Amino acid sequence: MEIIIRGEKITVTQAMKDYIEEKLSKLDKYLDDPSNVKAKVIVKADKDSPRVEVTIPLRAYILRSEEKK
Repeated sequence: MEIIIRGEKITVTQAMKDYIEEKLSKLDKYLDDPSNVKAKVIVKADKDSPRVEVTIPLRAYILRSEEKK
């Protein structure tokens, strides 16, 4: 799976990238062909707390998740 990580109003560190890639790599076993999948990750710095949005478009549907601390 190709993972595209972008930060809005925050610098994404290498540790953050490694953590995101480690967590998303667990989805590979559920995908038919993980080499053709692109996951888009946006890390945002809101006023109250940080937020991470993950969007994975697949052929039949779109997986989307959002986590706010």
